[in-house]
Parts: sequence; structure tokens; C-alpha cells
Amino acid sequence: MSRIIKKVAVLVLCGTMLLGFPLQAFCVEPVGVLSYDMLEKEMMAKNPDILDRNKSYGRTVDNADRNNSWSISITSQGISTEKSNYQTVWTEQKAFANYNDLKRTLYLSQAKEAQLTYQLKITTLKESVGRETEENVVKAENALSDQKKATVTAQDNLNKALRDFNLALGQDVDTPLTIESVPEPDLEKIKAINADEDYTAAKLKCYEIRIAELPGNGYDDRQKETVYREFKDSFYSAYKALQDALVEYGYSQKLADIAQHDYEIARKKLGYGILSQLDYVNADYTWNNKLAATVSAKEDLFLAYQKYEWAKRGLIFS
Repeated sequence: MSRIIKKVAVLVLCGTMLLGFPLQAFCVEPVGVLSYDMLEKEMMAKNPDILDRNKSYGRTVDNADRNNSWSISITSQGISTEKSNYQTVWTEQKAFANYNDLKRTLYLSQAKEAQLTYQLKITTLKESVGRETEENVVKAENALSDQKKATVTAQDNLNKALRDFNLALGQDVDTPLTIESVPEPDLEKIKAINADEDYTAAKLKCYEIRIAELPGNGYDDRQKETVYREFKDSFYSAYKALQDALVEYGYSQKLADIAQHDYEIARKKLGYGILSQLDYVNADYTWNNKLAATVSAKEDLFLAYQKYEWAKRGLIFS
């Protein structure tokens, strides 16, 4: 029986880790460009937390082998280790999307700064010919000053996120690293999902269920039923969140289309000389804001889909 348990424990992590093998033994090339598709592979190979867990579990396996002390707890630890590793991957997948969101925040802050700079210019000119008050000039100056601070903060947040990614990849914080855009969600694939079929397959992979069903693990029937029910509820919640994100993405696209229509009208009016440059700048900023909201909704949809894909692999993440 001990040989069977040993084999199961080792195979749990087969293909996802090298037990206790030091990272320094590899000639690891630093990651210079990180796409979403390569993120899981890179994290599983290089993330310090994942490597530490793998080494720790490797030592447990080695000790059990030397002392002939194999038990269900070692198998359970192997399953839990794999789950924790994937949790780390999911955390970095969310950070990937957040980095792209921070880039948009910086872009919009810079666009707002340009808008306020022009606003200040117009207000100052009006004040010089007596058509605006000094108080409003001061307000415009303060608004621009605050926005410049916001831009600096946005840049700092983006730089910190990049440093955190380097650390998560086990490389120096100053390593040149390009984070690519979040992929486009496959709308047809999302619309074609059969949640009931997916759930039937996913419950066989659920980590909590696998642990609960280990022989001699101490779970009674009532406790097992609780584990089954919780996974089912969480699985269908992930599916509902995905459908909600799909609706929100469609709504954001409509708002962006309206803003684009308004911008095109403003551009034509500017060309005809019947719209001020300031009103045009405002219309342009509004359109860019709506476009950014659409991109954000698109990325939320993509993440909701990825979260559902993890649920299909038996993992429920927040």
C-alpha cells in the first residue's frame, strides 16, 4: 500500500515541478518580453514562491522515502502544493491585466493633463482681456497641478508593477521587461460554453474533492457532501460572472460608439469653424475615456473567462 501512496504523491506534481532541484542548476535566461500565453509556463519554472514550495515538498518526499514513512498526508500535501502553485499563477495573471489597466490610467492622466493645460491657456487669455476672473485662472492652475501629481503617481504605480513582475519571475527588479497586451476574448467560444458539461468534467478534477476522497483522510459523508456542494456553487458562480462580463462588454462598446459619433461631429464642426478648439479637445478626451472603458471591460471579460477555465481545471479562484 505504501508504494501505491508514494507513486500517487509523486505523480501529483509530475510535469509541473522538479522536486527540490535548485534553480541555479539551470542557465536561466531572463524574461524580456512577457505575453499572457507564456505567463503560466514562466511562473511555474521561475517564480520563487513556487520553487520554494516544490523544494519543500521534494524534501518531504525524500524524507518519507528514506524513512519508509509514506502516508495519506504526503499525498494531500502534494495536491495542496500544486493548488497553491496555480493560485500564484492566477495572482500573476490578474497582475498582468492590472498592469495593462495601469498603462491606461497613465495614458488617460496624460490626456487629462493636456486638456487642462489647454484649458489653463484659454482661461489665461480670457483673463488678460477681461473676459475671465483671476480666481478662475487660479482654479485652472490648481487643477492642472493636481493632475500633474496624478500623472506622476500613475507612472510610479506602473513602474512598481513592472518591478513586482520581475520579482515574480525571479529576476532583478531592473531587468528590462515588456508586458504585452491582454489577448482578445474569444466571444464565439464564450457564447458556445455548455456549463453543465463543463461542470461534470470539472468536479472530477476539483482539488478539494480529490483531497476529501483520499482513503483514510477522515472525511465523513456529510463533510464530503459539503465539499461537493461548495465546488458546484462556486463553479456556477464563475460561469455567471463570465456571462455578466460579456453583457458589460457589449454595453461598454455601445457607449464607446456613441462617444465616437460625438467626436466625429465635433471634428467636422471644428473643420467648419463652428466649434472651439477647447470643445473639440473635450470631445476627444470623452471618446478616449469611453474607449479605455471598453478596453477595460474587454480585459475584465477575458479574466472572467480565464477564471472559468481554472474552474474547469478544478480550481476556484477569487
